[in-house]
Amino acid sequence: MDIFLNDFLIRAIIAGGIVGLLSPILGIFLVVRRYSMLADTLAHASLPGVALSLFFNINPILSSALFSSGLALLIERVRRTRRVFSDALLAVFLSGSLALSLIIASVKRGFSADFYSYLFGSIATVSSSDVYLMLIFGLVLLFLVVCFFKEFFAISLDEDVARSAGLRVGFLNGILMVMTAVLISMSILTVGVLLIASLMIVPVLTAMQFGLSFKKTTILACIISCVSVFVGIFLSYFFDVSSSGIIVMVNILLFFGSLIRSDK
Repeated sequence: MDIFLNDFLIRAIIAGGIVGLLSPILGIFLVVRRYSMLADTLAHASLPGVALSLFFNINPILSSALFSSGLALLIERVRRTRRVFSDALLAVFLSGSLALSLIIASVKRGFSADFYSYLFGSIATVSSSDVYLMLIFGLVLLFLVVCFFKEFFAISLDEDVARSAGLRVGFLNGILMVMTAVLISMSILTVGVLLIASLMIVPVLTAMQFGLSFKKTTILACIISCVSVFVGIFLSYFFDVSSSGIIVMVNILLFFGSLIRSDK
């Protein structure tokens, strides 16, 4: 039981719980609209913000949230022109964000180790200020989801039908994009930039195998996500391995387990 006497582990559990709870709530809207690659794109879009935070010694969550939110709104603006296919557009922004982060990182030498920790996550380094910031952002995101849940569901199913029903599709898409960007920025310390997309998408796919309603699928996905996060944290503590890697692997194992169950 000495595991609960470690302050860094308590902070890791709180931070992981926040991310584990919120990731599927936003991820299910991306899966329904077949826009799952957006999570990966915005994760890479947060990298220049992380590089800038290391360059100017500012909070990485704030800097990456601001940068990726701005890029998310730009992606939505270009997507609405319908001049470029959505998947191709995401590929452009993904590669551009990665290139920009590498340029910034190459300007100032000596923070490759810190940059690496944000790529793959380092939940043990979560500070008290990070936890408080994640709590504030998490409560705001949860409040917005509760307020706009039906609207997000409508635009995810069919934008044209939602628009004909009088919904402000462009405004709602913008809010959802920014919320996703902020969530990803919150998660960079937990599972890292390169793995956060799996935490948003895989639990949703696992929950979908049970054929439940939309709300019940969302709740089940949150439970699966939180279980994978907590199991990953405890296993990484006892076996001294990467927490983010364990979290993702537990998620994937649960997904394949749900596939086997659904085949029976």
